[in-house]
Amino acid sequence: MNTQEVLLRFDPLDSLFFRDGRPYTQGESEQVGVTSQFPPTPATLVGAVRAAVARSLGWAGHGAWSDDIKQVLGDGGSLGSLRFRGPVLVRGGDMLFPAPANLMRTEAGTRTALLRPGPERDCDLGPAIRLPVLPDDARGEGWKQAYTAWLTGHSLQAVLGAEPPKPDALIDQEHLWSHEARVGIMRNAKTRTTDEGALYSPQHVRLQSTVGLGLWAGGLPQNTIDRLAQASHPLGGESRSTWITQVHNSPPWPAMPQTLHQHGNELRYSVIVLSPLPLMEPLLPNQSVPGLPGSLVSASLPRPIMLGGWDSLKRRPIALKPHLPRGSVLFMRTKAPDESAVRALHGTCVGECPAWGYGLIVIGTWS
Repeated sequence: MNTQEVLLRFDPLDSLFFRDGRPYTQGESEQVGVTSQFPPTPATLVGAVRAAVARSLGWAGHGAWSDDIKQVLGDGGSLGSLRFRGPVLVRGGDMLFPAPANLMRTEAGTRTALLRPGPERDCDLGPAIRLPVLPDDARGEGWKQAYTAWLTGHSLQAVLGAEPPKPDALIDQEHLWSHEARVGIMRNAKTRTTDEGALYSPQHVRLQSTVGLGLWAGGLPQNTIDRLAQASHPLGGESRSTWITQVHNSPPWPAMPQTLHQHGNELRYSVIVLSPLPLMEPLLPNQSVPGLPGSLVSASLPRPIMLGGWDSLKRRPIALKPHLPRGSVLFMRTKAPDESAVRALHGTCVGECPAWGYGLIVIGTWS
């Protein structure tokens, strides 16, 4: 049985909708302009894959899985032998990654630069804190963070080596997807009438024709993967349809730098988060980070996001938990002998629920 890791691609047949942690229930007071979360959480794609495989193995789409299906897919929150990483965007033959939070560009878009840990200073976070700063040759211009940009693997590889990508290498999300307003109303099937609070207006996401979602899957038999392409499958809210196919010539991962900077016996490495990373405990300067060798020097972080999900067995929401969003950057230091352990983390998932694809990271360097 061939159960190697493969890259699965999701190509929607129409717009998509992925709800976030805000209430989206009939009768709630505010159901207008509810914007779809995008990209979706790892659990959303993992759930879609497991349901699609279960249907291909004879599941009727409702009720409990048979023991034969559970041997392949696990059961509920247990994935059994399955492992996932992602998701990322796929455009043509390229993988696209979120721009790291330390990537800056000028207001005119003509220059790029990378934030790095600055000199030690005392502040409300404590003594000897190193906040991210621009390089000396980038001072005095109007800069902004490239939050809405995406990078190819080649451009991300430059960032891992502490080199900013060229300005024209940044791909703004408006060239990858757009938001599309929809209006709907809930109708009583028996009376064919509506009630107060039945009107809703979500903001769907429509991907460009060459753009899809990618998810690495390990532990699935090859003949099961092949059957996925024989039919479309529901994905996200309102059960929008998508094709799930295997990418046979998947693009390579961005490589780690050949050399990680050292200062004496201190190894300096950076961690870029590519899929939401659960915050098991607060991040504190000069303290350890679970799963990462050494201690935290500095960080460039977007605002944490609250993610939950849906328990399909108990039919109830999963409690919201804070996560580091995609693009978060941690500047770490450790002892030089830990280099092999640091390099082993490149392209892996850390933190809680790593088998589900949460906490996907890549390793770079800083100086």
